[in-house]
Amino acid sequence: MVPESEFISILAALLTGLMLSVGIEQFMIPRPPLRRHWAAWALHGGLWLLAYALIVLLLGRPWFSAAVVSAFLLMLVLVNNAKVNALYEPFVFQDYEYFTDAIRHPRLYIPFLGWGKFLGSATGFVLAVAIGFWGESTPAQRWMLSGQLGAIVVIFFLGLLLLLAGRQKKLPVSFNPERDVCALGLLASLWRYAEEERAPLAAVSPFGFHVHRKSDNDLPHLVAVQSESFFDPRSLYPGIFSGMLAEFDRLKGDAVAYGKLKVPAWGANTVRTEFAFLSGIGDDKLGVHRFNPYRAIAAASDVSSLAAYLKCLGYRTICIHPYPASFYRRNRVYPAWILTNLWIYVPLTGCSAMALILATLP
Repeated sequence: MVPESEFISILAALLTGLMLSVGIEQFMIPRPPLRRHWAAWALHGGLWLLAYALIVLLLGRPWFSAAVVSAFLLMLVLVNNAKVNALYEPFVFQDYEYFTDAIRHPRLYIPFLGWGKFLGSATGFVLAVAIGFWGESTPAQRWMLSGQLGAIVVIFFLGLLLLLAGRQKKLPVSFNPERDVCALGLLASLWRYAEEERAPLAAVSPFGFHVHRKSDNDLPHLVAVQSESFFDPRSLYPGIFSGMLAEFDRLKGDAVAYGKLKVPAWGANTVRTEFAFLSGIGDDKLGVHRFNPYRAIAAASDVSSLAAYLKCLGYRTICIHPYPASFYRRNRVYPAWILTNLWIYVPLTGCSAMALILATLP
């Protein structure tokens, strides 16, 4: 049997953490209403209990473990709010690579956060861990089924039952992150988007057909530039000097066609635009894969592309991108799409990422 004091400590920390999770979620933008489907609450509770059980198993300190899970949830809420303010889109499961990319490519993310804030956050984390370990001791019967381990097993299976109950309902998602977060809450929406991630990419590219190779004399060289920071701002405010883009206006005058381009991104996430250009597939046909289509391509690698079409015509296709080849798994996606990678490393602080696609004759 679990000693009464240990049982009370684990139960009190569990209930406090669960109530805190509901309160923390209310700081989200947009704020999910408390009135939602029971299955969404089951997923919320199940995920929290499983995380809590695993952290208690690792640390042996119930209150500190509840604080760790609560801090992680608060971090997700803060990241969500930052993304909404900057990109007008809530945090979704497919964004988890933000965290792994920040570890693999720190010089892309840390300069925008600021080294002072980064070092301050790291120091605060280390101090919080030290205080947690110093302020709460582990029980004597930690690894006994009659002690803390038995309570952890009960909590784990309770969380698992809640998770299985929530999964049975198969809550619908619209792939509109704002609508789904408001309908399901943060944790349930993350879970449902993770489930949908397992579905294969079923969209068909319009470039999926074969053509007869033409004479080299009939083929011009082609260059496509994706520059995510360039646009014509003069339509936003009449006070902007009309001649500020005189050369751009001259190029438009010489062009066969020009105009505004509708893209599936705002402010960042230009990999979505890159995918749409190379595959010819609109985001409305991608389901949950619209948020990071290259991950699905890396797994499937059988989606046709503009590069493959040009290859059939006799072109040699090359891509130049200013960052490591592993970023967004381009080192796996581009070879599958018959694009040769040429990577150029440039300082990215204050510089826009730019993809340059070249199609040249052999």
